[in-house]
Amino acid sequence: MRSPMKTLPDKPSELIRLAVHDLEKIEGDERYQFCMAQWHYPVENGPCFVCLAGAVMGGTLRAGDREVCFPATFGKRNAGRLMALESLARGNFTEAFSRMGIEGTPPLTDFAMPYYREDFEQFKADLLTVADYFEEGGF
Repeated sequence: MRSPMKTLPDKPSELIRLAVHDLEKIEGDERYQFCMAQWHYPVENGPCFVCLAGAVMGGTLRAGDREVCFPATFGKRNAGRLMALESLARGNFTEAFSRMGIEGTPPLTDFAMPYYREDFEQFKADLLTVADYFEEGGF
């Protein structure tokens, strides 16, 4: 049974850092496999496939590794933040801000995110670079 639901951060910079932290925690866990095509989806006799948001579901939000979860599983507010993570991972920062209910233009709008399968370490490093830009802009 999951503990009381946590609330994800309001600032995109904090949300990104949380997601990278959770992603790094699941990297060494054989129960999980990173796959941007699944939210938080366990397969029979196999791992639970998770995307960036799914890593947060399994980490910070404490979903069990045998639990099928979607953003809506965690309430409307958290769902917007989980969906924003998927936008951030694709480099769509304007959409991410919209999904978080943030008005205005992100301080960074033109950033080519690497495809995670081509260079996973660079993918994580670039996410943290984006977090730094957002933090400098007050986000």
